[in-house]
Amino acid sequence: MAPAVAYDSHPIMRLVIRICRENFTSFSGHDRLAVFNDIFQPQLLTMGFANGRIPYFDSLDSQWRDRIRTQRNIDRWETILKDPGEMTAEELWAYIWLYDLVRLTADRLGLGDPSTELVKWEGVDFIPQFNIDNEVWDEMMEIRRSSEQTVIHSRSSTGPFIGFRVELPGEWAGVDGYFNVAKPDVPEMESEDEDDESDDEEDSEEDEDSGDDE
Repeated sequence: MAPAVAYDSHPIMRLVIRICRENFTSFSGHDRLAVFNDIFQPQLLTMGFANGRIPYFDSLDSQWRDRIRTQRNIDRWETILKDPGEMTAEELWAYIWLYDLVRLTADRLGLGDPSTELVKWEGVDFIPQFNIDNEVWDEMMEIRRSSEQTVIHSRSSTGPFIGFRVELPGEWAGVDGYFNVAKPDVPEMESEDEDDESDDEEDSEEDEDSGDDE
């Protein structure tokens, strides 16, 4: 029997489908499939898919098409389709970082930028592109402070990984419970290190020139 995607026990998969559809409208079906397969390869391997990859993108597209066709599907998608401005702090924190995981994955795969930005980045800080209740924002910042204390260092097929764990709240948790996402300040740190090394080399060359003149 052919394997099936266990969407009901992995609500995060439907969240990724929604993000791809709403924030990356320029993606083709093959693009959405590439992002989905890349993010969920370990889970798909467990479900029995060869190489941890779904072969056809219609599995994803049919989920999106059918989200409002029956009461059963409406119930399945109800919490997935919440407006960001109506999410709890825990939901919004997870949703923003899941959006960023999709963005980073798409960028690494060379698929382009989001068509509609959920947040804009300024260094390591993000600015939501929608209205957020002040109380929800304050609660999110508390979650952020605790997350910054749990940095993850690991290695993947794409190289070293430095990030942190994002908990999936409530009905979004499923059997996954969380996901890991890269820290946004890693590239900047590397760039600063390279600049420092470049400055050191320039200083060394100036010293050598000074010695030659004497």
